[in-house]
Amino acid sequence: MYSVLLRKENAHAEAIWSVSWGRNSNAETQTDTDYIVTGSLDNIVNVWN
Repeated sequence: MYSVLLRKENAHAEAIWSVSWGRNSNAETQTDTDYIVTGSLDNIVNVWN
């Protein structure tokens, strides 16, 4: 199961209209990093890891 590690109130000043998930794979260290990207009507794009 998943749980909330950090809750950030008011991450965007306006409504979120776009959300995407991605993964960055590092072949040298054999690690994967997951990211969530959110875009809002306030013209802000946040990248969450």
